[in-house]
This record gives sequence, structure tokens and C-alpha cells, in this order.
Amino acid sequence: MTFFSMRTRKKLWIYGWTAAAAVSAIVIQTTLLSHFPVKEAVPVFCNLPLTVAILWGAVYGSPMPSISPDELRLSSATQIFLRQAMSGSVAGALMGGFFAALYTSMVGVFPAYFVFAGWIGGYFCMRNTSRTLSFLCIPLVLVVTLLAETLMAWQLSLLGRTGTFDNLMQIALPEAALNAILAPFIYFPLRRWYDTVTSVKLVPHR
Repeated sequence: MTFFSMRTRKKLWIYGWTAAAAVSAIVIQTTLLSHFPVKEAVPVFCNLPLTVAILWGAVYGSPMPSISPDELRLSSATQIFLRQAMSGSVAGALMGGFFAALYTSMVGVFPAYFVFAGWIGGYFCMRNTSRTLSFLCIPLVLVVTLLAETLMAWQLSLLGRTGTFDNLMQIALPEAALNAILAPFIYFPLRRWYDTVTSVKLVPHR
């Protein structure tokens, strides 16, 4: 007799590994990567959780079908805009929100750029791309990191933190480069894990 159906157990297994991946990224960042700044004057670190949030959205995002000619003709500009705006990755945004919640106690503010980065990653669903095109994860992480750090600087400036935009490029460009270098080492295991998780079959106990 089983307490949970196969579908429920599969979901619990996926959620458990998801939580483990998120916690592992935070632990590696705080215990290892954050102790090795690239620059001393304005410390710059590789941002593993941000990279994971972006690629999580890219792998788990579900792109909306293209707008048909009839839909394009019958829809208003506002409806088309909202349709495209809602085609990001919910899974990536949730992963980013989890990272942001953990970081809130450290930085004293909810870093919304994690949620933004995970959501934006869903616009570039890469789970069905060929191995050659998979290296597009490098420019994807580079660009989204720059956008995310700009959002963080804007958020801090609204909270009265001065000098955030003055140091933006000194921090954002090196961090984006480091994240982009790290991207393939995160993307390929994540893609393999996605393929494994979606194909796993849990046999019920007798």
C-alpha cells in the first residue's frame, strides 16, 4: 500500500532535488566564492545563485506558441504586449525568489533582481536546443546579469543608497563575465538533470 500516487512521489522527488540544488548554490556562494574577490578596491564576485536562476528559467521555461496571423489580426497591441510579457519562466522566477528570500537577511533588502533574472531566462527556452547552440547560454547569462545588476542598482537608489550607479559598471561587467564563464558548467548538468527528471518512472511498492 502506498501513501502517495506515482505522480505525487515524482513531484516530491523533483521538489526535493530542486531545494537541494538551491541550497547547494547558496552554500557554495557564501562559503567559497564570496571569499575570492576578483578586484580588491571594489570587490567583485562570481554570482552562482544568479547564474543558476537565469539558467533555471532557460531550462524550465515553457515558451508560448507563436502568435498566429489570425490572433495577430484580432488582438490589440496591449493584448499582444501582455501575452509576450507573461511568457517568462515561472519556475525561474520561483527559484530566484527563493534565492532572494535567503539573501534578504544578508543584504537587508529583498533583491528583486533574482526573480527578474529567473523570469527573463524563460524567454530563451534552451532545453530542446542542440549541443552547439547550447553555448548560447554564455551570452544569455552575460546580458541578463547586466540587466539584473542594473535593476539592483536602481532598487538600492530608490532606498536612498548613494553611489550605486557610480559603481555599477565596475561591478556589473566583471561579474557578468565571471557568470558567463561559469554558465556552461551549470547549464549542461542542469540540462542533463532535467532530461533525467522528466524521464524517471517511479515504480509503486507492492
